[in-house]
Amino acid sequence: MDFYKQRRFICEITGHSGLTFFEALRSETEESREVNSAFQDALKEPILRRIQFSTVSRVDNLVDEVYEEFKQDFYPGEPVLILLDDNTRLHGIIRDKANFAEQLHPDGTVKTPAYATYLVKVLDRPNEEALLDQEHITRDRKTFTKQMLRAFIKNNVTRESWSGAPWLVKSSVAEEYRISTEVPKHLQYGAKVAEKKAMKKADQEGFFGFFASQQLPELKPALKAQKSKPSANDMARSKEAQFLEYQRSLNGNPTFVVNSKPSDASRSSKLQDAEKKPQSVPAVYPIEDLDIAPDREKKKQRPPLQFVSIDETDEVEDDADLLYDELEEKSVGLLLETWNTLNVYCEVFQLDSFTFDDFFQAMRFSSEDVDCELFVEVHCAVLKKLVNAEKDEEGAVQISLPDLPEEDSEGSGSDGEGEEEEDEEEEATPLSPSLS
Repeated sequence: MDFYKQRRFICEITGHSGLTFFEALRSETEESREVNSAFQDALKEPILRRIQFSTVSRVDNLVDEVYEEFKQDFYPGEPVLILLDDNTRLHGIIRDKANFAEQLHPDGTVKTPAYATYLVKVLDRPNEEALLDQEHITRDRKTFTKQMLRAFIKNNVTRESWSGAPWLVKSSVAEEYRISTEVPKHLQYGAKVAEKKAMKKADQEGFFGFFASQQLPELKPALKAQKSKPSANDMARSKEAQFLEYQRSLNGNPTFVVNSKPSDASRSSKLQDAEKKPQSVPAVYPIEDLDIAPDREKKKQRPPLQFVSIDETDEVEDDADLLYDELEEKSVGLLLETWNTLNVYCEVFQLDSFTFDDFFQAMRFSSEDVDCELFVEVHCAVLKKLVNAEKDEEGAVQISLPDLPEEDSEGSGSDGEGEEEEDEEEEATPLSPSLS
């Protein structure tokens, strides 16, 4: 209570200082009630919507902006003064308002500025209305002043203390006028902090970060007692050191543009040699994939390709078994998915890319004497990823394999001819090796 009774509190609405906590609270409550009652009801909602999420830091600047914007703008339900051509003033009230946008010439210049037309009911003349523009309408000086606007803003709007915080309408007032209170993401505190960090990082990695990578000469502190001017020899040595440092920066950074007039033949020859030497510019990440040059010197060299020569005069037996028309429609999707997976993750499986035709023929190939090299490579590569090899060369399967599909036994045994046909089909179509 001793703290609350100290005269160190201020009324936020009137600005009166030297008040106790209870006096300041009482003053704010009374002034708030008076401000809300004296302020025009027709202006409350549009002004609050204009101020919501505004990032103007000072309240005085905010008051000036809002006052200049609304002093010639009127809203339905607002009492106004009608200015006639003979300087006669009549009392009226705004009934309706129509806004018209500006019109432009083909060259972009303004043809007709934006304006508004108001339907005003004349209170001094019964049953009479007038269609007027903003030049013939004004407010009473006591109904809309900067002091009243400032008090209204401080009474209904709040703002946090951090830099760049937006003005927010109080939740109770925003609910009354149905004003959105969801702060946009770019105006939230976290977004502002992230933006400042990004700008700071960009500054460090930008112009100054470029020179920070250079090897600068060691600077020694100057002696306080030495006040004499440097001699001619010292000046010459200093210039020579600066030129050598400049030359080193050119050799290390080809982005510099050489535009100098060397006074010595040896210097010019060194500069020309530095220009002729190709320098590799390191990539700065993040970077586009297409901007990265291919790595021609990989650690693992691929084995050379082995081409099989086939004599065209020799007849290839069972070539009809590799035709596409014997491929079942339900197998096309599985084949394409398997081939696509092996090619997309070729580096993971350590496989060379191959065509779908080669993969299809490898899956259809069957021989007891000759192995299909492509199928063996694919089988070993996939099996190596599925099985974890231990030190004792005993592997453990890392995945759960699906159950084999059950064969359809309906109708089997009742028709002997059907069994004979199935046996004939099994003998005619060679079985393909399975990944499992």
